Amino acid sequence: MAGRNLSFENCTEAVIMGNIIGTGINGNEPGYVITSYTTLPSNQKGISMDDDCSGFQIKNNLITGNYYNQIYAYSGTQITISGNKIGTDLTGMAVMSLPDIPPYFYNSPDNGIEFWEGVSNSTIGPDNIISGMAGGAGIRIYGSHDCMIIGNKIGTDLSGNPVLGNSEGGIAIESGNYGESP
Repeated sequence: MAGRNLSFENCTEAVIMGNIIGTGINGNEPGYVITSYTTLPSNQKGISMDDDCSGFQIKNNLITGNYYNQIYAYSGTQITISGNKIGTDLTGMAVMSLPDIPPYFYNSPDNGIEFWEGVSNSTIGPDNIISGMAGGAGIRIYGSHDCMIIGNKIGTDLSGNPVLGNSEGGIAIESGNYGESP
C-alpha cells in the first residue's frame, strides 16, 4: 500500500506491515491530497488508532509525509511499534521534505509517535528510526502508563548519526505516565 492513511476505531488484533504510508509509491516524495484550496501533502495522521484499539502490531513500514502525527494511539492496549522508518525517506538517511503550504494549514509534521490518554501495556521498539518531526517530539506519551520505549534511533539517520533531529526533542512524557522508558 502506498499513499493514503490508515484509521482504526475500536479494533483488535491487526498487523500493519510492509507499507508505505503518507508518501508516493517510491517513498521519496510526499503523497498529495487535492483540496478546493490547494494541493497538499497528506494532511492526516499516518496511522490512527482511536477508542480502545488493542493488539496492534505496526512493523517494517515507512510512515512519513503526514502533517499530523505519523502514528497516533488513543486509549488502547498491547500496541507494538517496531522496525519502522518514521519521518524519513525510504533510505532512512534523509528527512522527508515537505513543500511550503499556505499559512492557514497546519504546516509541520507533529510527533513521530503519540500515545494519548490511556494507552497501556504497549511497546515502542526495537529498531524504529524516528526523525524529522519539525513540529513535535520523536515520541510523545501523554496520560498513558506501562509503556516501554526500547532500542530505537530517535533524531538520527539509519546509521545512527544525529543529523535528523526532532524540534521538541526525542522523547516527551507528560501528565501521569508512570511506565518505563529505558
